[in-house]
Amino acid sequence: MQRIDTATKAVDLFGAGKHGFKDGNQSLGIAPTDLNAAIFNAIQEEIANVIEGAGMALDPGSRTQLKEALELSNFDIGTKLLFFQAAAPIGWTQITTHNNKALRIVSGPGGGSGGSVAFTTAFASQAVNGSNSATTLTTAQTPPHPHAFNVYNTGGAGSNPSGGSGGSPSASPGTATDGGSGGSHNHTFTGTAINLAVQYIDMILASKN
Repeated sequence: MQRIDTATKAVDLFGAGKHGFKDGNQSLGIAPTDLNAAIFNAIQEEIANVIEGAGMALDPGSRTQLKEALELSNFDIGTKLLFFQAAAPIGWTQITTHNNKALRIVSGPGGGSGGSVAFTTAFASQAVNGSNSATTLTTAQTPPHPHAFNVYNTGGAGSNPSGGSGGSPSASPGTATDGGSGGSHNHTFTGTAINLAVQYIDMILASKN
């Protein structure tokens, strides 16, 4: 960029070496500031460079491109933002380093990443496969229950269990002491692990001052 530097410039109008423009006054013999191609080219290219530098093509029908370009340039080069849209806006480049990951808000330094499983893989519907271990119950673990028995004659010959005669019970059926106590027992389950170590990138929340 340059300031006007024709012979009829307003010398030091804005300070030492900062020339400007002045109106003419014919009655006082004051000539107006002459314009030349250099000043117009400087103004044109300064404005065009701002617009094109923001990734915009010059549009003869627009009167707001400089404003739009300045709004886009409010961020330092390299600033990263999130956009909820299909493609990066003009003047921005989509970063494809991270894909299919979760966002993790942290209170410490941002910019980190971690995890080992893609987001959609970790949170897809997954069947739980496994089996219970075989458990043999002890007497203490079985529920209480009775055992009935008969009492047979013991004299003479016969076919009863005691070898006695008659083969018939000599007393009414009896009941043995209850077995078992209803104690608890465990079943160990082993199955397929579900890895929820979803991949993520660390983000911070900040507001512009």
